[in-house]
Amino acid sequence: MPMVIRLKKQRYTCKNCRSHWNAQSYFIRPRHSISNHVRHKITSLLTEKVSLFFISKSC
Repeated sequence: MPMVIRLKKQRYTCKNCRSHWNAQSYFIRPRHSISNHVRHKITSLLTEKVSLFFISKSC
């Protein structure tokens, strides 16, 4: 069964210059995507009935 990992990030707008930027995620570097290793680790932890808080701290 395919799994979708949704990562929601806040988007900010400067009121002076109208430029946009996203909030930093603690486990993904800027301009990078989630690696396959992290995806596999998340899916394996989800099948073990581990809390989402623990998954976010361990990945």
